[in-house]
Amino acid sequence: ATTGGVAFTNTATVTGEDAEGTGVSDTDPACTTTNTDPDITLTKYANDDDANSCPGVSVAAGSTVTYKFSVTNNGNVALENVQLTDNDLSPAFSHPFGNLAVGETKEITTTRTAPSAGTTFQNQASVSGEDSNGTGVSDTDGACVNTPLPPSIALEKYANDEEADTCPGVSVDVDSTVTYKFVVTNTGPVALENVQLVDDDLSPPFSHDFGTLSPSESKEITTTMDAPSSNGVSFQNTALVTGEDSLGTPVSDDDPACVSTGFPLIGCLHCPVKISFRRGKDYFALQGQLDLPSTFDPSTSDFSVELSNAAGTIYSGSLLAGDLKRKGRRYTFKDKSAKFSAGTREGLSKVQFFWSKDNLWRFRVNAFSDLSAANDPVMTVSVLMGGTLFESTATFDERKKGYQLKRLPLP
Repeated sequence: ATTGGVAFTNTATVTGEDAEGTGVSDTDPACTTTNTDPDITLTKYANDDDANSCPGVSVAAGSTVTYKFSVTNNGNVALENVQLTDNDLSPAFSHPFGNLAVGETKEITTTRTAPSAGTTFQNQASVSGEDSNGTGVSDTDGACVNTPLPPSIALEKYANDEEADTCPGVSVDVDSTVTYKFVVTNTGPVALENVQLVDDDLSPPFSHDFGTLSPSESKEITTTMDAPSSNGVSFQNTALVTGEDSLGTPVSDDDPACVSTGFPLIGCLHCPVKISFRRGKDYFALQGQLDLPSTFDPSTSDFSVELSNAAGTIYSGSLLAGDLKRKGRRYTFKDKSAKFSAGTREGLSKVQFFWSKDNLWRFRVNAFSDLSAANDPVMTVSVLMGGTLFESTATFDERKKGYQLKRLPLP
């Protein structure tokens, strides 16, 4: 017999006779009892995974973890008072299975909330019972879950190798080729899958499948597009990258880039720029030429001028439409008070436009203001006229009391 604790009695009989045929016999019994070998096994699962060792099962922070406890009587005798306990769970969990026949399995499940991100949590359960003789049996089994830190991804988009997030961004020529570079980095602690880049703002739209990204891994791709086909146009487009970790947690990032086709300030042989420091009455003088139609009327347009460097704006001044008065071939604004009170009309003392022999609009600007921020010889002159931005950057010559540029850069 395979069941323990079972008594089995068997009796043997012997018979015989003498010469006269008188029979004789005898019997003798023997009793045996099978050995008892009680045994019990506990298997604990976390989300159906027998995750005995850490890191175990990866789960999202705050998600629901299902723990399953499977108890089997692996011995050869029935078990009584079978009790499950898991004091590592919070709150603690227990369950009375009662009796277990030989070979019988019983299960129970419970759920708990996963811990915060970046946590590894191992907990151990125990089961105990006894046979009819009071012989105790027990087993333990653990399960481990981990909550990875949140996945993350970063996208950097470049136009002609410049990270031009805001307009006007990168200055490009009309109908030139713009090279866009997309750099995608896994900035999180876990691998990412299904990493997809999409830039629907480009024409035609651009997309790329990066596949998988290991933690800290970067991948990049480039594409080229035509610049805008007209002057004075700013084109900002935003790319989007998406992906997910092994748990299906989504990640995304986007990044814009802007390119602009502007008219540069057209330099000429006699277009100087001068900055003079004069004891609080600093002086700014600028001459240049703008590529605007001959039919353009300066008196109908707002006007602004700005001098800046890497640190920010040094000077800015502006006029409203109608401030430039026409007299003959010239359009002029004057404010004599600006010479004595820096800041009047934003410091502009004289602005003049006229149509030159070169068939371009020539202009002059004189202004008084605090120019103490002009402490770097690399400066940018910007002029907004006729709704078009003109811009030129140059390295000025340093003087004892200021800076000077003999002419703006030629186109």
